Amino acid sequence: MIIYIHVPKTGGTSIRMAAAEHFGEAAMLYDYGPDAPRTSPIVRELFYEAEQPERLVEWIHNNGIEFISGHFRMNRYPTLLPEADLITWVRDPVGRAVSQHQHRTRSLGEKRPLAEWAEKKRWRNLITRQTGVDPDRFQVIGVLERHGESVELLNAKMGLALQPRHDNTGDSPELLDDELRSRIQALNETDYAFVESAKRRLNQAS
Repeated sequence: MIIYIHVPKTGGTSIRMAAAEHFGEAAMLYDYGPDAPRTSPIVRELFYEAEQPERLVEWIHNNGIEFISGHFRMNRYPTLLPEADLITWVRDPVGRAVSQHQHRTRSLGEKRPLAEWAEKKRWRNLITRQTGVDPDRFQVIGVLERHGESVELLNAKMGLALQPRHDNTGDSPELLDDELRSRIQALNETDYAFVESAKRRLNQAS
C-alpha cells in the first residue's frame, strides 16, 4: 500500500491520475477534506462524520486499497497505517506559492496581491507543514521540475508502471522581481531545505 501526501500545486494531480490508471479506481482512496468532491464517500462517512478512524483502517484492509491520496498531514494516514510506503511530490517553494496564489485569485476570490498574501503565516512552508521535515520517512520524494525522472524513480523503487502525465497545468508564469522572490524564499526557508534534500536524493538515485 502506498500513501501519497499530495501537497497542493506540486503536480500531484498527475500522480494521482497516473496511479488510478495503474491500480484502477477500486483500489484508490481519496481524502481531500470533508467537503471536497474528490474525497471518497467511505472516508467522509467513517472519518469525518462517524469519527471512527479505526473502522476506516479496517475497511481499507478489507477492500484491497493500494493507493491513498489527499491533502492530509503526517499525523493521519501515515500514523493510522504505519506499514504503508510513503511518497510525496515537491516543487520550488516560490513557484509553488505563486501557483497557489494564482489559483486562489482565479477560483476563490483572493484579492490581496502576492506580496501581501505570501506574508501571512497560513501560507508559509506549506510543504513541510504537510510532510514534516524528515525526508527519510519517505520512500520517494518526487520533484516537479524533474517530473519524468521522478516518476521513473518511483516506478523503479515501488515496482510500478506509472506513465508520466501533465494534468492540471493551467497556471501562467508570473515574473517576480528579485526582491519579492528573495522575500518569498525567506518566508519558506523550511520548505527550501526539504526541497533541496529531495533534489540531492534524486541526484544520488540517478
